[in-house]
Amino acid sequence: VYAGMTIAARKAELGFKRGGEVAAINVDLGDTVEAGQLLAKLDTRALESDLRRSRSEQVFAQANRRAARADTELAGNTERRVRALRTQGNVSQQSFDEAHLQFQASKARLAVADASVGRAKAAVEAIEVALAEAVIRAPFGGVIQARNVDEGSQIGPSVPALSLVETSKREAHIGIPEGAVASLEIGRFYTIKWQNTDAKGRLRSILPEVNPNTRTTTAVFILQEQNIPLGAVVELSLRERIPGKGYWVPIGALTAMDR
Repeated sequence: VYAGMTIAARKAELGFKRGGEVAAINVDLGDTVEAGQLLAKLDTRALESDLRRSRSEQVFAQANRRAARADTELAGNTERRVRALRTQGNVSQQSFDEAHLQFQASKARLAVADASVGRAKAAVEAIEVALAEAVIRAPFGGVIQARNVDEGSQIGPSVPALSLVETSKREAHIGIPEGAVASLEIGRFYTIKWQNTDAKGRLRSILPEVNPNTRTTTAVFILQEQNIPLGAVVELSLRERIPGKGYWVPIGALTAMDR
């Protein structure tokens, strides 16, 4: 009989990527949450103001680009007409040079306008990313194990605000002696005992390293029974064949006695 412990298949310490003041915590200890559910958010009023300003600047930049594009189109048409007239000798070289340089300057202004639009768009996207990082959503379904902050608290980047434990998938990690590992078969179901409960566990993997203190290898079982609490001590019974010398005798030749 080998002992081990049940653990959650997944556990996450959840925090904000950016620091700030906590505006809302929507869950409490023991609450069951679904994947994608909003758990907490920071005060984003300043970011929302920045976003409105950046969007206005983006609209302004787009309008400037449209004007620059129209100027460039007009300058291009003018340059082509003057070029044709110059070929016929109807305008001076000076007039052609002015039309040509005006066209080149218009194209440069259009390039600047394009860059301004790109910069304004990037500013809007950066603030949108900051707003998205000002909330915590559940990466998977589970139960809130810990709540470390309340509304109004100041919290730094990557500081754990909540702890989430997945309860739909549970594992049993059991230490197996080196000599018994060979008898295990990946993918096979084994009986895992907890108190008076027998549960089926599918052997998912055997970790490669041997624990230097216990000289055991950890076998990871996926439990089919979800009622076994996390952190419970469970047991695995393995039948081992031990070779030895002996004799075959009739059952009737044996007598029960205490040793």
